[in-house]
Amino acid sequence: MKRPLPFVLLLLSIQLASQHSFSQQAEAFYNKAMPVIKPSYKNLVLQTAQQLKGRRINADSLHSTLKANNLLKGLGNMDIDALMTLIMFQTNKDAEQDLKGMMASIQADNKKKKALRDENSTLKSQQGRLDSINKAKLRAKNDKGKDQKDGMSDMSQQYQFKMQKLMVQRNQLQSMISNLMKKIGDVQQQTISNLK
Repeated sequence: MKRPLPFVLLLLSIQLASQHSFSQQAEAFYNKAMPVIKPSYKNLVLQTAQQLKGRRINADSLHSTLKANNLLKGLGNMDIDALMTLIMFQTNKDAEQDLKGMMASIQADNKKKKALRDENSTLKSQQGRLDSINKAKLRAKNDKGKDQKDGMSDMSQQYQFKMQKLMVQRNQLQSMISNLMKKIGDVQQQTISNLK
């Protein structure tokens, strides 16, 4: 696993770019609905999205849970679907923020690794010119740098695993949001009115 990280970053960048065109309609709906829906519905959207963070989502189960919620008594299936769309869009936004944060951390780690590689390279070039006492100190410093680099590699692998998991969840969410937007496409304005 020497070089999969740049590929993962490239794949993530491509997915983030393609996600922009995918989510325009859903984002417009989200931006229209969230400021005007009842505060209790808005809180439900935010809290449910937070609970779903990092979890696999079953649309049928979520629909049933929302339908059984006393707060939502009297709402029709289209209104529940609209709330599900808002919840999934919020969950997707949260996952995207997490991915961006991980990308920033990975880039910072890569800079640190480069600095360590440069330092090791400098130390190795100096090693030939030093006497034996200084060589022992230099070797100890070099070993410490290798340990730091190994620890950073482990961290990068953890980030890769987390990023892959988030990317799978985002793909799932995007598919679900797309399906829900098709359902509520013609009645978006009506569902927003029903949620006020």
